[in-house]
Amino acid sequence: MPAPAQSEPSSEAVESAPAEAETAPAEAVPTPVETAPVQAAAEPAPVAVKPVPTLVLAAPRKAGVGKPFLVRLTSDLPLESVSIRWQGREVAPSISVWNDRHVALAMLGTDVLTERPGKEELVVVASVGGRESTLRRTVRIAPEDYPKQELTLPEKMVSPPKEVHDRIAAEGKLTTEAKNTVSARRMWHLPLERPVQGKILSVYGAQRILNGKPKNPHRGLDFRSPMGNPVKCVDGGRVILVGDHYYAGNSVYVDHGNGVVSMYFHLSEPTVKEGDEVKRGQTIGLTGMTGRATGPHLHFSLSVQGELVDPAPLFTMSADTLLQ
Repeated sequence: MPAPAQSEPSSEAVESAPAEAETAPAEAVPTPVETAPVQAAAEPAPVAVKPVPTLVLAAPRKAGVGKPFLVRLTSDLPLESVSIRWQGREVAPSISVWNDRHVALAMLGTDVLTERPGKEELVVVASVGGRESTLRRTVRIAPEDYPKQELTLPEKMVSPPKEVHDRIAAEGKLTTEAKNTVSARRMWHLPLERPVQGKILSVYGAQRILNGKPKNPHRGLDFRSPMGNPVKCVDGGRVILVGDHYYAGNSVYVDHGNGVVSMYFHLSEPTVKEGDEVKRGQTIGLTGMTGRATGPHLHFSLSVQGELVDPAPLFTMSADTLLQ
């Protein structure tokens, strides 16, 4: 700290020169100046440094056309929000705590009807402590070798008459809205429970040739199941659509949260109604052959962020496997 400023001495403090010394004429002595004491500069307050989160993104570098995969973000600090963007769609996955880590898990995928091999960008935006971080990953969509399948059906089911075109269009709007449902709470867990135990008769992605005419690929699984057999829900969720549709017959749609919706077609009858909360393994309908079907079976499809993906891996694989 600097010393206080010194004032000039007063007249009483001036010593006289010795008598024998020659002195100069006396000069006026300046009046002392009153000064404020100098205070020490205050030390700067410590600046709070926000901890930097450790974010770990797990996602595959490659996925086949039509195949589902998972994305997981892990943080050592609480996640305030997470947004995952993929192919023009966005999902805000549920956040949970596991082993003192904060985890957001989402299911993504591509649709065999619209997807082509190539590179796609995955973007994950996370907010921690008011700070936003963006992580990016390139996922290569690889070709898949799907089989061909020839079927013979009543002609009206292959080329519908004009009088049902309006019905089909109206049903298409309802089902598209249901497939695009993205609710906030994740209720699905892997592996999923099989809806029936019968053999798979037709796989996802098969190129359908109906009455000799090439049609869209099959975007689900057909299970062998006898008439009236109970059909189980693959996981917990909420029933969002029940209807009798031209192609799918009696159908049930169940929302499992965070953009995952399961669909059950050709039922002889549904046993649930819209708005019902259902549990994993609960019966939601009975096997039938309504709609475009030549015999009793269950058609099962799974919508992920509005895209119909191959459900088969989800009945056997764990979450860790689908992150690789």
